[in-house]
Amino acid sequence: TSSAAVDTTNSTAITSYNVQKHTKYMSDIMREMESLESYGYKFSVIPAYDSDGSLTSVPCSWQPVTQTVNTQVQIIEGTPRLISATFTDSIEKVVEHVVVYGTSGTPQKSGSSVDGSPSYNTRYHIEVDSTLASASLCDDLSAAIRSRFGSNLISGNIRIHGTPHIDIGDLVYVKIPSIELNGATIDGNYRVKSLDHSVTTKGWFTDLEVGELIESPASMLAGFHAANRLTDAQFID
Repeated sequence: TSSAAVDTTNSTAITSYNVQKHTKYMSDIMREMESLESYGYKFSVIPAYDSDGSLTSVPCSWQPVTQTVNTQVQIIEGTPRLISATFTDSIEKVVEHVVVYGTSGTPQKSGSSVDGSPSYNTRYHIEVDSTLASASLCDDLSAAIRSRFGSNLISGNIRIHGTPHIDIGDLVYVKIPSIELNGATIDGNYRVKSLDHSVTTKGWFTDLEVGELIESPASMLAGFHAANRLTDAQFID
């Protein structure tokens, strides 16, 4: 939309201005916030209703992602809680040689990290962050990316009998000996990425998606910067 206004109190007139409306869906905002794992927070919205059931507001909530295992819920094969589960092992995001380019110049700041014994014929990733003004920070970021994305990502979908004692972001212990990936059974702590409660004629169920929250190297940059940009000296070689 566009409109015009005139300033009657000053000699300088505002002849026109343009206002561009942009629509952003809440689902897109939530997806973006949930992908920023390195901030260490989980994002959610909590709908509020009045007495007649009308939606009044949808306040946002940011809570720290816990590093403590949820002791109220354990998912173990052979116990009544577990109904079904499937797990996958993906190498789609595995990188074994990372190169990071920083501030442009002569020479341009850069750093790299290489897996000396690559498993997948050396998979490359290049990251550019022009705010990195030292080769040491480029090296540190490349090492952090390779450390995080240097191995397979395991994720799973689990259905259990309904429980209110689990939430997005929780660490949950899962042990399913009958599922084996890369010669190892499912036995460890997994992060809850999403969950859904459903009530049917057959009962109350909780469906979980578990695995790594991190989406891409770009989604861990904020946490890296927060951890490393402590003094101005770190920007200068």
